[in-house]
Amino acid sequence: MLVFLLSLTGMPGTAGFVGKFFLFGGAIRAASSFPPVIGILMSAVSAWYYFRIIVNMYIAAEEPEIERRGFRLSWPWALRGRNRAVRLWPAVAQYLLGIPLLAR
Repeated sequence: MLVFLLSLTGMPGTAGFVGKFFLFGGAIRAASSFPPVIGILMSAVSAWYYFRIIVNMYIAAEEPEIERRGFRLSWPWALRGRNRAVRLWPAVAQYLLGIPLLAR
């Protein structure tokens, strides 16, 4: 799991690094600077996220197990109020943006 997470962050010596190296290198050679900058910033954010997982897996002390009660999340609850807009807008955006791509 550690190797996979390090590869996802793009650490040197992993396949993730090689992939990101060629991807960002190609974008820079195409005289495009904005996508590689955003990609590098997002790689830094993902590294922070994945390193927290690694710390919790191997370094952090175990916490006592919490007894779980019978609380269930159901579908109608997830689509009430503001949650409905938050959960449905990605599907609408994907539908609207995907139609021009499929029309090519």
